[in-house]
Amino acid sequence: MIIKLFFTHSKLIELKPILLFLILSFLSIGCKLNDNSLQGEYGSNLPPETDDLPPLLDPPVLQSLDSQVVSDTEIKLTWNSTGSGNFIIAYQIGSTPPSDCESGTIISNVSSSPYTVSGLNNNNTYSFKVCGTNGKIFSTGRIASAKTMTYCGYRKDRVPYANSGDSGIDGSTENKAFTICTSVQLTTISSNLDKYFKLVSDIDLSDVSTPPHVTGSFTGTFDGQGHLIKYFTGTSLFNQLGTGGVIKNIGMVGASSSTSRGLLAEVV
Repeated sequence: MIIKLFFTHSKLIELKPILLFLILSFLSIGCKLNDNSLQGEYGSNLPPETDDLPPLLDPPVLQSLDSQVVSDTEIKLTWNSTGSGNFIIAYQIGSTPPSDCESGTIISNVSSSPYTVSGLNNNNTYSFKVCGTNGKIFSTGRIASAKTMTYCGYRKDRVPYANSGDSGIDGSTENKAFTICTSVQLTTISSNLDKYFKLVSDIDLSDVSTPPHVTGSFTGTFDGQGHLIKYFTGTSLFNQLGTGGVIKNIGMVGASSSTSRGLLAEVV
């Protein structure tokens, strides 16, 4: 509807208050509270605005949680759950898990089970709490604990050395040294006489029929790091210490030698 106001002799027709009220009332016909759609000759049939958002799905709920030691630096977590969504893993050193899934060390946006937590310290107990999340809230978490292996407990069967196959390890420097856990690994020093080695555990030879013996002239570095070689019997640990060779920080307990040239090296 179009309302026109006419001008007569350049003067606006004066509207009486009661007439103005009637006009405004007439214009308001058809308009309803909370109805913001426009209708009529110049209107639109757009739907009214709304602030409603899609409802959030409930976060996944864990039914169980198990832990399995994989190595000296890794623990695998496996769980069963209902519902859909992601998971958060919270963990810390010790036998007490984090109080919630926002405490301790956090691993977020985990999509599924199982998950292997890496970069842990060897021979340490870790406690975990795993929760489901929909991005806003967490479900009640499940807890589990496990102790990582000792360094040598995981690497005793490796050859030729305890850290053979690890990234960047070539024995060229102290930071890239080959590590020794067993008498067999100790004997294989003979194959790399100019390299850097570290003993990372005491070695007990009481039940070893063939004692370790490094043949050739050793020109590398052997750092015992304060560990002991126990009950050694034989000629000597190293055959010969060559120019530039270093043997240090090593102790021998209950040892006996068939030569008078020394327990560590026959010829120095």
